[in-house]
Amino acid sequence: MATIHLPEVAESPPLAAATTETAELTVSGMTCASCVMRVEKKLKNVPGVADAAVNLATERAIVTYDPSQTDPDALVKSVEAAGYGATLHARDEPLAANLAITGMTCASCVRRVERALAKIPGVEGASVNLATERASVTLGGQATINDLLTAVENAGYHATPLIEAEEEHADAELVEEQRRRHDMRIRFAKLALGIGLTIPILFIAMFHMDMRYRDYWLLALTTPVWLVVGWDFHKSALINARHRAVNMDTLVSVGGSIAFFYSLIATFTGQDTFYDTAAIIITFIFLGKVLEAIAKGRAGSAIRKLMGLGAKTARVVRGGVSRTFRSLRCCPATC
Repeated sequence: MATIHLPEVAESPPLAAATTETAELTVSGMTCASCVMRVEKKLKNVPGVADAAVNLATERAIVTYDPSQTDPDALVKSVEAAGYGATLHARDEPLAANLAITGMTCASCVRRVERALAKIPGVEGASVNLATERASVTLGGQATINDLLTAVENAGYHATPLIEAEEEHADAELVEEQRRRHDMRIRFAKLALGIGLTIPILFIAMFHMDMRYRDYWLLALTTPVWLVVGWDFHKSALINARHRAVNMDTLVSVGGSIAFFYSLIATFTGQDTFYDTAAIIITFIFLGKVLEAIAKGRAGSAIRKLMGLGAKTARVVRGGVSRTFRSLRCCPATC
């Protein structure tokens, strides 16, 4: 039997896996989901780009690319060609996120929100403004917008990414002003109810000691004050209790409730009642809250007007070509 010796064929070396790198870009000028899709599409069209993800809230784009085919400068230029601003984000450069926060009523609320945000791993700093109901958070690690929103919610308040809050309505400022006016109308109605009932409560308690069914009249007049006018205090106290915290509203709710329920029991046991104390505590402190809301609204309005004095248009000269963009509230693609 003949033996045939075939020449040995050297095995071909395995193909080297394509190496990829990740670049982070800070993108400015985006205002809506269409802006995000436009930037992502522009980045993915760059030769060598494997994937691109753009976050509207943090104004950041994460791009995976082949360094043999493209580089970060080409990515920046592609975003600029789409009509937006872009800069290469350094790894050690912190990001900034802005939140719209509702539910804060005093300086202790501000400190509580700041502490809740500062405890998140990756957050380098947090600053909350009570007048504008805004929070500015510096992100230096892996913290995400969802982490910030969750922390604020767990603290007993509500937060929304500022850009999303502005996009929710075509004219966010007008909607916000209408909300504030509606809230103030409700506050004034409650204040009128409280004052209107507290005056006869004081009159009966002080000058009609021998009035027939005196305590029952006081019970009937005080119940709406404790329940309706004091509801904001009771609600805030319950929220804070759920998060194992106390504030001024807790003190008002507890003080007024103790006086009210003690008097309720005393009404049916023949003891002295203190309905006037409960009504005075709730009504007069609610008056202070209304005055505080008026001052806060005026301060916030003044700040917003001051911020509105900024430039409404910007002229960008790029490559000898001049383009004019309106404010960041509009999309550069449509300006």
